[in-house]
Amino acid sequence: MYFTMKQFTFITLMLAFVISGFTGTAQENKRDEILSSHFEAMGQEKLENIQTIKMHGKTQTQGREFEFTMYMKEPNKIRNEVPMQGQKMIQVFDGENGWMLAPWISPEPQDLSGMQLEQFKKSANIQGHLYEWKENGHELQYLGKDEMEGTPVHVLRLTKKDGDVIDYYLDESTYIPLKQTTKTTINNQEMETETFFSNYEMIDGIAMPMSMKNTAAQFSSQIIFDSIEFNADVPDKLFEKPTSSASDEE
Repeated sequence: MYFTMKQFTFITLMLAFVISGFTGTAQENKRDEILSSHFEAMGQEKLENIQTIKMHGKTQTQGREFEFTMYMKEPNKIRNEVPMQGQKMIQVFDGENGWMLAPWISPEPQDLSGMQLEQFKKSANIQGHLYEWKENGHELQYLGKDEMEGTPVHVLRLTKKDGDVIDYYLDESTYIPLKQTTKTTINNQEMETETFFSNYEMIDGIAMPMSMKNTAAQFSSQIIFDSIEFNADVPDKLFEKPTSSASDEE
């Protein structure tokens, strides 16, 4: 039996379509398998029941060191406090709006906007962006294996519905993140950051990196946590915008 060129082309295209379907299914299965192992390693099931987090530590940047206390509360609330020379800088995202208080600039809280607001807003996520990625309208791909400083890693790429692209480098044997790269566009300006995670500790059954190094362009910083507390008492008042710096004193 002989095929015409038109029939041969059609059969070739159909075979290619079927093979690509098998490949796509295999990649999706591998993705789901790795994601499941990652959630198990991180204690995601326990994290789902967490409503608040209180973290204390220090950040080192450009030769300077600052202490900080960070509060997070569902849904999507975050507050960061940095003591400076007897005063306190406060940054807050209350789930809808952001504000900042820097007494040496103004005694009144200032609204956050633009790049500053967007970057802070993206941090207000207790569960992490991989959690319920499909329900949130994101896309997730398994990019295959890679190597990071001699350690084999699995690479997952999350493309968020807002356009951000996050690559997760998961240790092949433990499935915990060793690195994360993020590409985001704010005000038509594209930014790329790298975050390295280390010194993991199990806290109440949840794996938490106690050290994080961030790099972006010529800027880098090191964050070291000395305490992390889950389901701490974090009142809603902490996220409410005060009328003045005096009213915010605790």
